[in-house]
This record gives sequence, C-alpha cells and structure tokens, in this order.
Amino acid sequence: MSWQGYVDTLMATKSLTACGIFGHDGSVWATSQGFPMTADSIRQVVSSTQDSSKAASGVTVGNERYILVRGDPGVSVVLKKGQSGIVACRSAQCCIIALHDQTIKSEIALTHVGKIIDYLTKHGY
Repeated sequence: MSWQGYVDTLMATKSLTACGIFGHDGSVWATSQGFPMTADSIRQVVSSTQDSSKAASGVTVGNERYILVRGDPGVSVVLKKGQSGIVACRSAQCCIIALHDQTIKSEIALTHVGKIIDYLTKHGY
C-alpha cells in the first residue's frame, strides 16, 4: 500500500478531519486533502512524540491553540482545544498526525492511528 493509501484508510474511518504521515524530520510522506498544519507545527508535533516537553506550551494550527494533555515519550501525544484535538503516534521511521473535531473523542482517533502505526512498526517502518 502507498503512504497515501494509509492516509485514505484513516480518513475512511470518518473519525478524523485531517491526517498525514511524516518523516521524523517533518518531511511530508502523505496527507489528506487540505491538511491544515504548517511545516513548523508538523515538526513541533513530530518532535513532541519523542519528547512531549516540545509541545508543553501548545501547538498552533491556523488560529487555534492546542494544549498538551498527554504524552507517552517515544510513542504518542494528545493535544486538545476544547473537545477538538490532535493525536500523533510515532514508529521507527515515521509519525502519523491526525486531527479530530468535537464529535470524536481523542481516544478513538488515537486507536485508529495506533493500529496503522502498529502495522507499520511490524513491517519495519
């Protein structure tokens, strides 16, 4: 499956408003249409999956500021703005960042992203 195929699979869950797969350096591997994060925000979230203190002051997406609510170093982070949020999971070579709105809990979004990360990890990515 192509990188875009993984993004399309995640978007097909109808649990996310946007998602993307990125290298640990923040390079774009694939994104959903209209992915709203800037390169700086992407790098900040990717680096926070290794060290959650990198997002301790929050992450800005558009005009919205998301605050760090949970970090599992080397694995994942969860950021929230009200009921909307950003979840990110890290594998050996990449990071998936997903955004969700108030209709979905972060835990649901994190579960969907985590399943893809587990699959990629099992296959050396």
